[in-house]
This record gives sequence, structure tokens and C-alpha cells, in this order.
Amino acid sequence: MGLLDSLLARWRSRKRSADDSNDSIENKDKKRPRTESYTLTPDSKNSSGASNKDCDYYYYGHRVSQTESRTYEFKAGGVLFGREINQFIQKYASAFFNSGGGVILAGVTDDGIIKGVGCSSSDKDRFHYIFSDELKKFRPNVSEGMWSIRYIPVLFNDQRPKSFFNTNNLYVMEIKFSKGKTDEIYETGNHQVYLRQEGSVYGPLKPMELKKIVIAKYKEAKSSQKKESTSDVVVLD
Repeated sequence: MGLLDSLLARWRSRKRSADDSNDSIENKDKKRPRTESYTLTPDSKNSSGASNKDCDYYYYGHRVSQTESRTYEFKAGGVLFGREINQFIQKYASAFFNSGGGVILAGVTDDGIIKGVGCSSSDKDRFHYIFSDELKKFRPNVSEGMWSIRYIPVLFNDQRPKSFFNTNNLYVMEIKFSKGKTDEIYETGNHQVYLRQEGSVYGPLKPMELKKIVIAKYKEAKSSQKKESTSDVVVLD
């Protein structure tokens, strides 16, 4: 088990202990069922118009083929129009950069139903500016190629994909974050670090957790250097 998984496992263990404690206080006679990990199951009957890597459109009310996981996060979209947008960017960008990359689908409910987000041209410009401005504060530097926002039109059932003109101004926002450099830890402008786990974000990390990650990355880098130097050795008969 890697250090990242070990930290997340300890966090889930602490969370389960807290849940058990709350259960015993609130329900002495009857214990509530507890879900250890939050994983969604798609409905295959309603998967028409579902997402794929090169999806050109979605259908309103249908279900995406993905489930919330370590690499996928669903958001209804309201957070993008509120005061919390900067904190939202900090939290999820740091988590995905530090945990292998991932995608946020804004305009999709928690159970995977496509609703879309109403976006005008000025909204799109505003989102790009806010994302770009916030990510410029990250350390180490985040290049433009490490993130992207794609606006995928949401159609209604009576609209034909090849002939429609998107007068709905309704989209699924596909916000992608790539994997950061292996030997780097990406922190927000507020010097906070997050990690991604199955269907949620863990953080901000505590100083001791950060210290352990730094040590682990240093050992990993030294090990890689040693392997590379060994592979460069030429043995002569």
C-alpha cells in the first residue's frame, strides 16, 4: 500500500470511528446502516446520450456512463455561480494534481443525471478568468496545459444532434485536471494541500502528513535515480 493510500485509509478509519460514536449517541437502540465508500451505480436502461471521452453532446435527464470515483466528480453547478467558486477551484485542483488527475462534470447530479448548467458567453469568459487567476497562485506553477474547461451542449429529446443549434445555452462543463509532476506537491495560494479519494476530497493535509509525503517522494526520486544509473552501466566481457 502506497503512502497516499495509507493516509486515506487512516482518514476513513477515523471517520468510521466518528460515525460509530455518533450512531451510539443518537440511536442507542437502533444502529443506522453505514456506507463505507460512496460509489454510484449507473442505470444501464437510461444510458443513452451518456458521456464518453469524445462526447459531443448530452441528452437532458439521461444518465452518464461514469460513476463518481477517484477520477470523476459530479456537481450540479450552483457552486460555480456562488462566492465559493475560488475555494472550490483550490480544493479540487490541488486534489486532482496530487492524485493522478481527474474530471469534474458540472451540470450532473450526484446520482449521475444530466441537468446541465446555463452558461452565456460572458459566463464562459468569467469562468476561464477565475480558474486561470486562481491556478496562477498555486505552487509549483501550473501551466495552461494542465487544466481545461470544455462546454458540451445538452439537448432535449426532440432535438437532433446533427442539425440542432444550441439556443438552450445549457451545457455540461467538463473540467479536466491532469496529473501533476510525480516529484511535486501542489499547494493552493493559501498554502493548503488536498488529496483525492474515492468520490471525495481529503484535506487540507496536516503538517505531519505533508512531512511524510515529502520524505516518501524524496525516497522515490532517489530510488528512480539509482535505477537509472544502474541501467546506464555497460558490462564488458
